[in-house]
Amino acid sequence: MAEFEAESKQVAQTADQQSKRAAELDRLAARLAEQDEELGRRVRAVEARELLVTRLERPEPAPPAAPGRTFSIDRLERLVGARRAEFPDRLAEWDAYLFELRPQSGPDGLLPARLTGLIEEVFGPLL
Repeated sequence: MAEFEAESKQVAQTADQQSKRAAELDRLAARLAEQDEELGRRVRAVEARELLVTRLERPEPAPPAAPGRTFSIDRLERLVGARRAEFPDRLAEWDAYLFELRPQSGPDGLLPARLTGLIEEVFGPLL
């Protein structure tokens, strides 16, 4: 009888250890899934930046800008933020452009007129 109780106790301990290990593995799997999702977002951001570099190096000129038309980096960021749900496939590209355009803006947030054609081409669906 004592032998049966000892074996039963050992089985219960083993089951408890396995349950704890299963919970730990579930937590690790959830963490890996989150990391995988974050990695995917980062990959898309890098791809968008690479596309930006390719577009900036492209020899063909941007389409002509409307005379006197200027853009504000803050306005572009608001437009992208307000319409994110409408263009999920363009978000990484737009975020990369916004990141690269921010240093080009003046203290008032206005972007140089030389970038107007590029902005109209890239952010056209939002304008």
